[in-house]
Amino acid sequence: MEVILMKHTCLVFVVSFLLLFWVSCGTNEYDFMNDVSEISAIEIVQLVGYNLDSYEFIENTLVTIENHETFIDEFSKLKCKTHYSEPHSLEEGEVVIKVTYNNGEYELIHAKAQYRCRVKNRGYGYQIFDEEQFNSFLSSAKT
Repeated sequence: MEVILMKHTCLVFVVSFLLLFWVSCGTNEYDFMNDVSEISAIEIVQLVGYNLDSYEFIENTLVTIENHETFIDEFSKLKCKTHYSEPHSLEEGEVVIKVTYNNGEYELIHAKAQYRCRVKNRGYGYQIFDEEQFNSFLSSAKT
């Protein structure tokens, strides 16, 4: 009886782990930190430094996106996964999408990380993209 209970417990654990792994590896659309109707600006920027006083990245704007709706429609075709471990940190030199909202909040979106600057706090996102697909999208957006 005890052996059967151990086998049952082990089976439940393995199935639970596989289910969690399967759910975490699913693809979905990117989850913007605010409603897309609240977007005031979209830019492609290169990170050139980090200001330790304000805890914000210093950016060089490469492209300003004029048609937000078209950009978001195309961007939403990129599938991403939720990453449940320590998020990647953005680094100097990386090219990212900067989405600014009407309330002043913004997020920086990279294939392997997001930096979210809210009114009261800052943090990293946990969604990752296929890097080749993301970079291809960035290249097409810059032209």
